[in-house]
Amino acid sequence: MISVAILAGLTRLAWAGLRTREIDELLWKGYAFVPLDLVPLDGSLFSEHALPIARAIASRSDAALRLAHVHVPLDGLPIDGVPLVDPQLDQESRDHERAYLEGLRAERTDELAPTTMVVLLDGTVAAALSEEIRASRAELVVMTTHGRSGLTRVWLGSVAASLIHHVAVPLLLLRPHETVLLPPHPTAFRRITIPLDGSLFAEQVIDRALGLDPARQAEYTLLQVLDPFVRLGYGDGASVPISAEYQVTMHRQQAAQSYLESVAQRMRADGRQVRAQVVIEQRPAVVILRHAQEHQADLIAMATHGRSGPGRFLVGSVADKVLRGADCPVLLYRPRELDA
Repeated sequence: MISVAILAGLTRLAWAGLRTREIDELLWKGYAFVPLDLVPLDGSLFSEHALPIARAIASRSDAALRLAHVHVPLDGLPIDGVPLVDPQLDQESRDHERAYLEGLRAERTDELAPTTMVVLLDGTVAAALSEEIRASRAELVVMTTHGRSGLTRVWLGSVAASLIHHVAVPLLLLRPHETVLLPPHPTAFRRITIPLDGSLFAEQVIDRALGLDPARQAEYTLLQVLDPFVRLGYGDGASVPISAEYQVTMHRQQAAQSYLESVAQRMRADGRQVRAQVVIEQRPAVVILRHAQEHQADLIAMATHGRSGPGRFLVGSVADKVLRGADCPVLLYRPRELDA
């Protein structure tokens, strides 16, 4: 790791205007042991909605920011059905994209962390970002879920979906309104909703959510949604009495409440404010969204999948519905599979 004096000098050079890729790479190597948050940008104002919240998170965790844009070659006129790349147009496009990143860092200093690097990547968008996340050892990705950058037509929504399935770091996803400039998302999370399904797999998102609240000022709600329908029957096909189904449902609710309380108690021991709630409802995404809205949640944090019983998933498709319907940021995390 290079010395603090050299790092300070490189940082001063960067802010003085000598923002070359070499300086950025030296800064990156020098901060190899500093947490790094990656912000993918596609050149649109929508994608830049991620900057204020990314800066706030980086400042609270003493992390560096790395702004990334993927260069997609401009296809020239096709010959025999094969599109050719015009080198001059492609270089002009690349220079423009690099200037965009550098200008963004220069003009929006109030929305960027003291240590902010930029990188222009090559390749398909999702693959290039995935490789950059691994190479830079980023610990968090902050991005909008959609946005378009003119001719390149890069939709960050599909990119986010791909990253969720290919990288093992949490994604903090924002969904700015397409036509109306709404108030910006709060840069500090005070009310965090964490849906769980009773599995250790799903619990792995908890530490990621806690990492966004180092000052321990947020209020957490652990939420579990249980399907009200219990398929019970005798061997001859006769159904059980309704009272028996009710008793089973109540037993499951009590077991779920006890489970959530045990998780909440561990969090309280760490100085967190936590409440636990079980809801009987068929539609988990609807419950999660309704709860977040009624309690004015600043953040929903959930794993991308986790089994809650034979053939049942709490999240996965549910996560997609929550992401599309949430008014607040959503933290999605795909944990590694636990050994059985």
